[in-house]
Amino acid sequence: MVEPAVARVTAVVPTRNRLALLRQTLTMVLGQRDVDMQVVVVNEASTDGTAAWLDGLDDPRVTVVHHDVPHGASAARNAGLRHVTTPWVAFCDDDDLWAPDKCAAQLAAIDAEPGARWSATGTVSVDADLHVVGHQRPPASGDVLAALEAHNVIPAGGSSVLVATDLAREVGGFDAGFRCCEDYECWLRIAQRAAIASVDRPLVAYRVGRQNRSNDIELMRVMHEAVLRKHRVEVDDEAAERGDLVHAQYLARFPLRQGRRVAAARAYFDIARRFRQRTHYAHALLALAVPGFAEGRRARAERAEVPALWAAAAEAWLAPVRDRDRLEASAR
Repeated sequence: MVEPAVARVTAVVPTRNRLALLRQTLTMVLGQRDVDMQVVVVNEASTDGTAAWLDGLDDPRVTVVHHDVPHGASAARNAGLRHVTTPWVAFCDDDDLWAPDKCAAQLAAIDAEPGARWSATGTVSVDADLHVVGHQRPPASGDVLAALEAHNVIPAGGSSVLVATDLAREVGGFDAGFRCCEDYECWLRIAQRAAIASVDRPLVAYRVGRQNRSNDIELMRVMHEAVLRKHRVEVDDEAAERGDLVHAQYLARFPLRQGRRVAAARAYFDIARRFRQRTHYAHALLALAVPGFAEGRRARAERAEVPALWAAAAEAWLAPVRDRDRLEASAR
């Protein structure tokens, strides 16, 4: 009896100066079950020993691309995409984690969804100790363009998407003109051409509290508006306004987490005024007077919103990662 062919997938992982997290990420990516897994790591001029560590890897599944200067997320992903030789490509940030069956589950979902050529999964947000603090479910399978035009419904930035390699190249990869929101902009172009097949399970862990470009709120606002000017066509006005509200609330969380009282209060006041959300006047006052309390209350609410079965499913694959980390730490 001839064994069925195993699907071939390449993960593109850009990295810069996060060696400890990169090691963990690569372990989970290379540990994917029931697929022939390859990885292209694009090292963005790291200065923390990442280059030497990558060059010392003795694993034929890993291809390393070194940039002497950082080119940005779009260019790094595109550089990785140029080295992909498999029918399927997935993207993973260097500090996010995949469940062992992520890619296999996505390929099965694509097989079951007519017209699908790409996939996203559900995610959990985790803290530094990999404990679940929030979650995001993926959109329904099928035509996702109108939902995406309202706001970015694809969880975990670039880390949950798997797409046919020829489709990723057909749309031109990621637009280097977007210094952030480049993943959102790319998903919109992909959604114009193909249906999505979603896996409504928590198969990606997305770290929160990260110190990176996602904390540049003004840049995020400007780039998000640029994406919408370029692509918002199909969505109706009511859905567009709901999407704008979701994004404004998302941005307001950043100064709140950072303890920037005036900026957080201004953001919530603006939401109250623009979207007629009267409760946000109270949010603005709390952010100004006691930002720690306001953020703590919101964080507790996000944890409470995680369904018990969802949290248990994520814990089933996150707990072994924590155990492995403890063993490695004790051995050092």
